[in-house]
Amino acid sequence: MILEYELTAEDVHQAVLNTLKEHLSLETEGYSCTTEMTLNVLLKAAVEHSSLEAACADLEQVASSNRLRE
Repeated sequence: MILEYELTAEDVHQAVLNTLKEHLSLETEGYSCTTEMTLNVLLKAAVEHSSLEAACADLEQVASSNRLRE
């Protein structure tokens, strides 16, 4: 059986981000942080069972963990 549509990791990632944006009242728009960046870091830390520090260290072009905590 050949599937007509394949669910990719990017599809899942985007669906989770959209759900988080819809249900969390979190806004971190600033000169170094955006809401989407913050949610991506939090999502990575949650999925990998790691710390905010480790998630920020793994991702490129994100604010530092201290900046996100502020």
